[in-house]
Amino acid sequence: MRPDDFQIYLTRFESKVLIRGYEQGRWGSMVHASTRRGSLAGEPIGRLVGDRFVYDRPLVLEYGGHIKKSTGFMALAVQIDEFGIHSLRSPLVNFSSCKVEDVYALAPELVEGFVPFKREIIIARWGPQAQGL
Repeated sequence: MRPDDFQIYLTRFESKVLIRGYEQGRWGSMVHASTRRGSLAGEPIGRLVGDRFVYDRPLVLEYGGHIKKSTGFMALAVQIDEFGIHSLRSPLVNFSSCKVEDVYALAPELVEGFVPFKREIIIARWGPQAQGL
């Protein structure tokens, strides 16, 4: 998958599948998420999926241990930073919880690109040797 195509797919996937699935109650659990930059942000997975996504409420997405935070989460983080608080209780959606059946139910137009998309994420997180997973 070309980098430009990946980024377009990622944006659509997050809004139409992960966020929509969260809003429908398909997945999501409450966690304490750090307001600081994660340790995987500078690794290939962090560079590939980024650190932020547009969503007006607190929500974090987890890609193989890398945490990506919503704009709503970060806006709240800025407000509480003055109090020395460095984590927020927030809903978390785990990328690995999403199966092709979920993609089909939430955004059927994204099914075709799901396998190459998931492959890119696996390789970015665990390296080329993980390609067969």
